[in-house]
Amino acid sequence: MNRIIIFDFDGVLADSLDSLFALNLEAAKEIGKSLTQEQYLSGFEGHINERLADALDLTDDEQDRFVSEKARLFSQYANHETIKLFDFAEQMVMDASVLGELWIASSSPCEVIKDILNEKNLLQYFTVINGKNREPKELFFRRALAEHVDEEVFFITDTVGDIKAAKKTGHKIHLLAVSWGYHHSKLLLNEAPDLFATESGQVLEYIKSH
Repeated sequence: MNRIIIFDFDGVLADSLDSLFALNLEAAKEIGKSLTQEQYLSGFEGHINERLADALDLTDDEQDRFVSEKARLFSQYANHETIKLFDFAEQMVMDASVLGELWIASSSPCEVIKDILNEKNLLQYFTVINGKNREPKELFFRRALAEHVDEEVFFITDTVGDIKAAKKTGHKIHLLAVSWGYHHSKLLLNEAPDLFATESGQVLEYIKSH
């Protein structure tokens, strides 16, 4: 059986937490709000902007301004100079490419993902890259995987929100949670992933065995 291996990007392949938190912190300050890292991370338990709007008690107008500020500041904080891949990411991608077709499903824009991957000559390994400027992950999974009912599908992620979105698709997906990203082990384990990995080799071994 053929395999489709889907990577989340931020927190799985890219070490982006500090840069993206700083982006959200500055955007919050621009509308007169303060944001803690704990509040920011809690946003990834669901839809990030909706969760942050609740955490910051934003009005509809403030939420629109917050999102606009993030868009204005994004290129300063999220680019191939400010966000780097984890040291193990290059080898992980190359090893995974032998096991199946590689996709990315991320909340970062496609162009940023492609620039960062291209810097390490890794873009060639991915056949599909879906970013937030395309469609939300849940919709992407429903649409894209409907054409791949016979493949074994694996999704590697670091957030609770991603696991919940994947479970809603109705497609059988192996959910592989990793410890080195945005959410800590307790939150991830509460969602009962098929694997909780503390190193990249565990992810690859799980995929090989299925």
